[in-house]
Amino acid sequence: MKIDLRGVKSVCCKGSSRYAITGARVRSDGKGTARIDATDGRIMGSRLEVCEGEEKIDSICPASILSPGASPVSIRDCSSEWRRLKRGGDIVAPRVEGSFPPMDDLWPSRDDDFVHSVSIDANLLVALAKMVSEDGKVHLEFPRNASKVVLMHSRIGAGLLMPAKADRDLEDAFDTIDRIRGFSAE
Repeated sequence: MKIDLRGVKSVCCKGSSRYAITGARVRSDGKGTARIDATDGRIMGSRLEVCEGEEKIDSICPASILSPGASPVSIRDCSSEWRRLKRGGDIVAPRVEGSFPPMDDLWPSRDDDFVHSVSIDANLLVALAKMVSEDGKVHLEFPRNASKVVLMHSRIGAGLLMPAKADRDLEDAFDTIDRIRGFSAE
C-alpha cells in the first residue's frame, strides 16, 4: 500500500504507556481510503488518506518505519512484521502488540459547548510556542470575538496569533470528525 504518513511519527509515543503505543493504527478499506490514528497519551490525531493498493489492513504500524519525509511511502503489513519498501533495501520492524485506545470515544460531539473556532497556521503556532514557552508549556486565551487575535502566554513570555480565518463554520470540524468516526475498513 502506498500512503502519505507525514507528521504521524511526531504524534506516536516514544515508549509504551497506558494510553499510548509506539506506532500508529493503520486501517485500509481496500478501496483507496485509509485511516491513520496516532497518540502519545497527551495528544491524539486521526486523518483519512487516499492510498494506493487493494490491501485491507487493520494493524498497528511501528513508529520506527514511519517516514518523516515529504512523499508517500510504500508499506506492507506482513504476518509477523511491517515493511517500508525502499530502494536499496526494505526497512523491517516487528509487529506492535496490544490494542489501540478507543479514540472515537474521545472526540467531542456537536452537543459540546464550543464558543467559536479560528484557523491558525500550524508552523506559526509551533514557532511562537517555542519562543514564549516556559518548560515547554503555554496557555492559549481565546477572546469572545473570534475575529480577534489569540493570546499565547507563559510566565516568561507572551505572543499573539493572528487567525488566518475567523468565524469558520464549526460544522466543518464536526463533518471531519464524523467522516473519521464513520470510516470502516470492513
